[in-house]
Amino acid sequence: MSTPLRTYILQYKNLFRKVVFFCTCGSSSNGHTFRDIESLCGMKPIALFEVDSRKAADQNVATKL
Repeated sequence: MSTPLRTYILQYKNLFRKVVFFCTCGSSSNGHTFRDIESLCGMKPIALFEVDSRKAADQNVATKL
């Protein structure tokens, strides 16, 4: 998780009513990032979305959502 994201969550998490997590990365995060964010927020997301470089190269990825 990036430092700016961690700082944002810590500063505003008390204002969150619902959360959605999305991630763009060079390779799959294996869920570590989402677990870390969930732990820091103290709440489960209502949805998750991750796009890694492999998925981004797939021109049909938008039809799979």
